Amino acid sequence: MKGVKSNIPPQVLAFIIIVSTISFAACFGSESNDSEKEDSIFINGKEYTVDNIFSTHTKLTITDTLGNTYQGVSLSLLINATGMEYPQDYQYSITASDGYHKNVTWEDMMKGVLVREKTMTAFSELPARYKIRDVRWINATHSLTITVNGHLYTYEEPFDILKDDLKTVVDSENNTYEGVGLSDLINLTSLLDPEEYNYSLITMDGYNKTVEWDDMENGVLVKEMKQAVFPEKDKKFWVKDIVEIQPKAR
Repeated sequence: MKGVKSNIPPQVLAFIIIVSTISFAACFGSESNDSEKEDSIFINGKEYTVDNIFSTHTKLTITDTLGNTYQGVSLSLLINATGMEYPQDYQYSITASDGYHKNVTWEDMMKGVLVREKTMTAFSELPARYKIRDVRWINATHSLTITVNGHLYTYEEPFDILKDDLKTVVDSENNTYEGVGLSDLINLTSLLDPEEYNYSLITMDGYNKTVEWDDMENGVLVKEMKQAVFPEKDKKFWVKDIVEIQPKAR
């Protein structure tokens, strides 16, 4: 039987074959790259596979605030393994594959682990919303912080830790403010006899005002303005851009 003669010129036929071959290879190459990406975590710009992380480093066991126990690789150890200098001078942004993220301090990193199951973070002193699943990126950052009685927090942490205890106050002009109770913020640091101290509220530029414990019990820290609001006190004490709250002996 005679073969069917093609009307397609040889040059065009060769081009079609080449394009088809490249497209076929590209499809499989793309799938392979996506698979590798999903199995990787980027720490300070360096890529590590999940298998490498958990086969290389020793495990640490922690217990969270609810009494749950987790075993995983120390988050501070992962940062140190990248060769980063002065890691204590930074905060850290932990981001999941879907973009959800939280910022934590170096102290938190030293008390936190990466758990292999669900590739999840767990911390001994932070609430459940810091259990970030499917972690993809861990990066040093310069997020805003507040130091309370010597304890460093990222600005969002007190609002997460005290989420169920936020307070609402109303000033003399009937304006409403919601925030973290300033006395609750001090109590987070386990200061003994807090009523025996006055408190200095210090701003980014060094400006400060001092208030009493009764004021702290009536006042709130508003997240958006980083401002102390005292509904029964002159507004010159409503300090903005607070970076430190320091107890002062009377």
